[in-house]
Amino acid sequence: MEKKRAVAYCRVSTDKEDQINSLAAQEEYFRSYMVEYGYELIEIYADEGISGTKKRSRKAFLEMLEDAKEGKFDVLFVKDISRFARNTLDSLESVRLLKSLDVNIVFVNNQGILETGSELMFTIMSAMAQEESVNTSKRVKFGKRQNMMNGKVPNIVYGYDKVPGELFSLLINNDEASVVKRIFEQYVYEGDGCLAIAKALNNEGLRTKRGCMWSQNAITRIIKNRIYIGQVINGKEATKEIYSNQRTKKEEDEWLITSNESLRIISNELYMRAQQILKERNDAFHLSGKRQSNQYIFSTLIKCKHCGRSFRRMERTYVNTYVRWGCSSRNGDGIKACDNATKIDEEELLEAIRDYLLKWQKDKKVIIEETKKEYRKICAVGVRGKVSPSDLRKEEQKLENKLSKLKDMYINDIISISELKTETGKINEQILQIKERIQSLEDDSVTDEKIAKRLNTLFSDMEKVLSADTITNEMLKQVIGQIVVDHDGNVDVIIKPVSKIKLGTTVPICDSST
Repeated sequence: MEKKRAVAYCRVSTDKEDQINSLAAQEEYFRSYMVEYGYELIEIYADEGISGTKKRSRKAFLEMLEDAKEGKFDVLFVKDISRFARNTLDSLESVRLLKSLDVNIVFVNNQGILETGSELMFTIMSAMAQEESVNTSKRVKFGKRQNMMNGKVPNIVYGYDKVPGELFSLLINNDEASVVKRIFEQYVYEGDGCLAIAKALNNEGLRTKRGCMWSQNAITRIIKNRIYIGQVINGKEATKEIYSNQRTKKEEDEWLITSNESLRIISNELYMRAQQILKERNDAFHLSGKRQSNQYIFSTLIKCKHCGRSFRRMERTYVNTYVRWGCSSRNGDGIKACDNATKIDEEELLEAIRDYLLKWQKDKKVIIEETKKEYRKICAVGVRGKVSPSDLRKEEQKLENKLSKLKDMYINDIISISELKTETGKINEQILQIKERIQSLEDDSVTDEKIAKRLNTLFSDMEKVLSADTITNEMLKQVIGQIVVDHDGNVDVIIKPVSKIKLGTTVPICDSST
């Protein structure tokens, strides 16, 4: 008689050593069970350190369901219902799916629970498992909150060493504490910015608590951290519910703040002065939201091709004064954030743009005719495909959300910087194309006359730029949609209304030295 093909599913909810041992015991149990009862063991699926409340986070469980759809096994063995799931809805959905695929499910500790085909008892027991999970979660949260109220300290914080096994004790690390004092004093008394301080520490070979290079963000976090004035803050965020990973930020008056003078490294006066300076600088540079500065000629116009961030203006004075533009991500957070080390000389870029606009003026008639053809093609595609601007905006928003998720994945070390650059480059290009189609489709009665009128306005704006003694950021933005720079020093100048027409936009004008 042919043996039935069987698989088993195991799960433990934490990755602590005793639980891992429990997982190994479950696996050994099922291997022996299959031999004893004459089944052909196909696979043992195991989720380690995974909660049973959310099916989407259980990779082995999802893999088991996919294999069931492909008909790879006939019987599924699970130790008991609580190992299967602690969410009643997930339990029922999964059981119904497996039964529809003719997979027999056996809960070893709950024999016969599904044999009659009735879901009533199974639902009751699943609900009990769910309620147990909820109660466990409440107990854990209660314990955590008690620890927070007592002043639970972080495991890793610069300036201190964690006392092994202690939840509420840190010891001041004198070497690191002296660096903390230096950071605050340079920021307040010497007027150094966070980026300048980070560079100085890196040049001296000093590293963060995790052994990483200092960045602008790392310095900012230290300046904001109240632990250096003896205040331990917990409870800044809260999870909405046990079945959701979403966390919400709490108002400051809901934080749990505990005073611990033994942790003080700097005075209240120095700390408060640092916060005041930080706020003043943030307000001055609009760092609270998306920066829309027009203070300098190329503000928000130059974008990094690899990370998508704007280029930052850098002024240096030696014998003469030099103004260059570089990737703000690279200069703020270092090579790990972006490897684009290209520096663009402001005067050289401006001269190249003048030459480029002169070429447009020279080829005016050709450009107008080519643009008419291009608009006709775009509009024709829009009509045939029945794509509306609102549909395109939804697609654009999806891509923006994808960009945000990719950045979160990089920050959490899920993907590398090279993977981030590759994917964001593709997505930014897709977003640009969508924006162009939206612009074209919003006027569904585009005529040759309207196109010519629009382009004549563009050429008029170009003439203003070319004839001006002083060119402003506002003037350039009337003509240029974006200037994109890559790490090889290529600069693409994209004219605003007709960016799909490529007429020699790449100009080699850069200094790639770091």
